[in-house]
Amino acid sequence: TTTATEAAPAPQGAPEKYEFKPTQGIALTDTTLESFAAEAKALNLPQDKAQALLDSIAPQLAKQQVDTFKATVQGWHDATKADPEIGGDKLAENLATARKAIDLGPPELKELLNSTGLGNHPAVVKWALAVGKKLSEDAFVPGGKTTVPQNTEEARAARMYPTTAA
Repeated sequence: TTTATEAAPAPQGAPEKYEFKPTQGIALTDTTLESFAAEAKALNLPQDKAQALLDSIAPQLAKQQVDTFKATVQGWHDATKADPEIGGDKLAENLATARKAIDLGPPELKELLNSTGLGNHPAVVKWALAVGKKLSEDAFVPGGKTTVPQNTEEARAARMYPTTAA
């Protein structure tokens, strides 16, 4: 038996800093790894046990990250559709106009907007719509019908001599 004054061999515990290896090609965010490392340190897990635990839960953590990302993008999509300024019945027409702005950008921009889901964000759609409207051709505005007959002698005289009182 050991007494309190004798030094017992300290069990191997948590390292100062964990160095996690990628698990089965799964990329976890730095935030997720930092949170996991903090918990592993609190549990005083040695590096090998922390890595084994991470390897066992990494697929579920990655799935949660993907699900969270998909939910965020879906939220942007739903907000764009529901937006009173750009959504509703006007959505299809507004998206067509917004595409004019996006089409001016390099292919990398389209790829970025599609791969990140940012193309669904209401602020991005509003910006692209504003630019698209500026790029659109002016619409023809036909002249309105007047209530005054145009072929009367009085109408012709008024056109020829606009400053003369009738």
